[in-house]
Amino acid sequence: MKKYSIDQSPIYKLSSKKKLKEILYIDEKKLKQATQFPAHYSFNKKINGKTRNIQPPINITKKIHERILSLLSRIEVHTFLFSGVKGRSYVCNARKHIASSFFLTIDIKNFFPSTTRKKVFYLFYKMFKCSPDIADTLAKMLTFNNQLVQGSCVSQLLSYLSNYEMFEEINIIANKYNLTFSLYVDDMTFSSSQDFKKSDVIYEIKKILKKSDYQIKRSKLRYSKTGDITGVIIKESHLLVKNKTHRKVFLLREEKNLKKIKQLTGQAKYIQPSFPKKPKLKPPFSQAFSHKALDI
Repeated sequence: MKKYSIDQSPIYKLSSKKKLKEILYIDEKKLKQATQFPAHYSFNKKINGKTRNIQPPINITKKIHERILSLLSRIEVHTFLFSGVKGRSYVCNARKHIASSFFLTIDIKNFFPSTTRKKVFYLFYKMFKCSPDIADTLAKMLTFNNQLVQGSCVSQLLSYLSNYEMFEEINIIANKYNLTFSLYVDDMTFSSSQDFKKSDVIYEIKKILKKSDYQIKRSKLRYSKTGDITGVIIKESHLLVKNKTHRKVFLLREEKNLKKIKQLTGQAKYIQPSFPKKPKLKPPFSQAFSHKALDI
């Protein structure tokens, strides 16, 4: 897919609802339906031990989200972003830090719920320079209950673009301290081959987040010599599968659940090609490191 700058996007400087309907392949009736009564279904899902409410779009709302994703995904984004971008993944995100020996990971608290319709509006109004009514229409279609939609195909990329200036500021801080920086949704990783002043970096990141009405998630703040980055372990310049994945595959073999074994082993080999076909319950290497949250 050919990438272009934001000023080449069909959405840029959009001021006509007629043109908006043409771009989205919808008529007036569907536009009203998507803005006044956006269609979603809602269910609760347990993710990493916490229950989250997921509201994926359906019907015409889903088609509009898919079309807007197609348009936004053509815009050039920074190399530090690894979520919502074709050809980049959580493993690519971890691999960026493979030469490092010290890792600081920071998550943003309640990132999607805190990314409000107002932030999405200003994305299209200020960054895309759309007219106020077009920016408002897009913001209404792309949010649910005044926040970014959990479960929409476009939300990952939209979360970055809606906070573009904030993440650019954070990248400047990373450069200031000579750190490698990567972003996967709200998971930020800073790393270096040398020990660095984590407290100074955290202080500056907190200030930047606060300006945009975000906070650091204290329970996910980590500084370690072993990287645990978006579910991938980095130890001694190697990408490794987590111990719990070995245990899961071992237990699945005991249950003879071949379908799940194949699925989980495929995921593991994507991270670590040398992942054994028949893993032992206790892996032949140590991934032990402190999981205590830093005092902030």
